[in-house]
Amino acid sequence: MVVIKLIFIIAVVSAIVYSLLKKYNPQSVLLFGGIVMVLGAMLFNWESSLVALDFMRKGKTTGSSFFDIFFHLQQLFSYRLGGLGLTIMAIGGFAHILSETGASNELVYYTVKPVSKIRNPYLLIGLFYIIGAFLSLFITSAVGLGLLCMVTIYPILTGLGVSPLSAVGMIITTECMDVGVLSTNTLRASEAAGVDIATYFTGHQLKIFIPTVLVVAIAHVFWQKYQDKKSSYVPSEHKASVDSFERKAPGIYALLPLVPFILILIFGRKDSALRIGVPTAMFVSTFVVIFFELVVKRKFKAIVEVMENYFAGMVKVFPAVSLIVCAGFFADGLIAIGAVEMLVNGSTALGFGGVAVTILMAFVIAFLAVLLGSGNAAFLSIIKLVPNIAANFGVTSLTKMIVPLNLVAGVGRSVSPIAAVVIACCDIAQVSPFDAIRRSAVPMAAGFITILVTSFLLL
Repeated sequence: MVVIKLIFIIAVVSAIVYSLLKKYNPQSVLLFGGIVMVLGAMLFNWESSLVALDFMRKGKTTGSSFFDIFFHLQQLFSYRLGGLGLTIMAIGGFAHILSETGASNELVYYTVKPVSKIRNPYLLIGLFYIIGAFLSLFITSAVGLGLLCMVTIYPILTGLGVSPLSAVGMIITTECMDVGVLSTNTLRASEAAGVDIATYFTGHQLKIFIPTVLVVAIAHVFWQKYQDKKSSYVPSEHKASVDSFERKAPGIYALLPLVPFILILIFGRKDSALRIGVPTAMFVSTFVVIFFELVVKRKFKAIVEVMENYFAGMVKVFPAVSLIVCAGFFADGLIAIGAVEMLVNGSTALGFGGVAVTILMAFVIAFLAVLLGSGNAAFLSIIKLVPNIAANFGVTSLTKMIVPLNLVAGVGRSVSPIAAVVIACCDIAQVSPFDAIRRSAVPMAAGFITILVTSFLLL
């Protein structure tokens, strides 16, 4: 029976991987895969599943195991839309109004202005990567940050002689770690670790984020130079005058993206007398933007436009919420059929310890991110398994396992030819996504290794 179950799991997973590679809708594929997995769990003795009670939500049942599958899906949507889904949509709405008002552009302008006159093209690549990584703390959408960099940083780099592939290869990695109190993956990771999001960021993520950013920046410098030399690209032959930076908002707007970040850092801790969550911080920050718009434009219509853009931004990110729900349902299906138990038992039989299992799971998440083109979907489909895996292998510090898994998801997305950020940036630069990920592959490999090593040494 165990062998038959294993063959069934491999067949279903293979079909899902094939479908994703064929670019079928990932929500539909993952949802269908989850349903098939749960039906398989029923076929292979449902009552023996360790998570049968989870599907029944501690006794809540329709009275039919078959209908309970869809009841569980209903509860997943209800839970995600009211919690994580609301957070994602609140962040998406705020990010959209920052873009529409020009606040994001102002932040980039004042960040890049001090270093824009440096003439060494490869040193610029490293420096602009560090700037992009810093901006990722505030602009948590990989696509949003990537497109912003393509509009602002890309013309500066190419104007100074940087090859289009080198510039794009760097830009698609600026959000290679989902870090910061505004990140969806950070939010879910902190929940799984049992730590408030502000403490998780300052006390755990930053220890890994800072050295990894430096390593990736250095890797970009040498790898892009090597690749340009290999393709006979000479930067000095492609230098041009840098066009003036297009601005559409007052300089003080550069402070607006920092408002929610500051609010969460100050009031997001569990021990804070005044405590607010991420959605609340987004709503407060939105009204700060409205205030600025009223002062600058002196028209009531400014309020309407800001709110209209806010709601439009919320709608735009809803597909990410549905993807998270479907990925979570598929993960639940894997748990229900016993795939995780088989993984844990197999690892135990191989003599794996906590460190080895963490490395194995890091490779799994990165691989899923490459296949899905989404760091969120890869991480959120696995994170719920981590506490059980940690308990089975005697891992006493959940953060030591969760932090590296949290960070490598974005690394995998940065080398995925189907990732939205890769496709969008390559479309603007008119380069091949496969050529672009060859430019990002080695820096991301260096980042992957650095994340694991520093996690084991510093956490």
